[in-house]
Amino acid sequence: MIADPWFYAVAIPAVILVGLSKGGFAGFSTLSLPLLALQISPLRGAVIMLPILIVQDIVSVWAYWRKWDNANLKVLFPGAFIGIFAGYLLAAYVSDAAVKLALGIISLVFGSRYLLAEVADAARSASAHRAAARSGPPERNERTAQVASAAASAARAPGAGTLCSR
Repeated sequence: MIADPWFYAVAIPAVILVGLSKGGFAGFSTLSLPLLALQISPLRGAVIMLPILIVQDIVSVWAYWRKWDNANLKVLFPGAFIGIFAGYLLAAYVSDAAVKLALGIISLVFGSRYLLAEVADAARSASAHRAAARSGPPERNERTAQVASAAASAARAPGAGTLCSR
């Protein structure tokens, strides 16, 4: 058993981050192993996290049994097998220092990719708002006119304005 209190100060938030990520807050789990690597070897951290991830994945598979998309699986499986094999090679034949370096590089790449995607989304949103502002009043916008026409037609339809049929 690990007696170091700093390990638990790092491990408990790491496990909570993985749980949050599985619960819908995507991306939080990418912080768990780097967080553990601050206190213990990254390989030992992966060994500690693996049973937790297996249990969570069993629950996920049970919840989504027979609801998968075969086209997605055909795309995901080759990359998964390559990643599993690369992880095996990294863990079996490389020193802890090299694993920490690889973990740091991967974390920086994923974090940078996420940050750049957020910046690009914000720029696209701002550009769309500027373009909408330059296009004039909403009455002149063709899409707005189509939506208004459809809404007016729906309002004239028999039974319009009732919440349920009788």
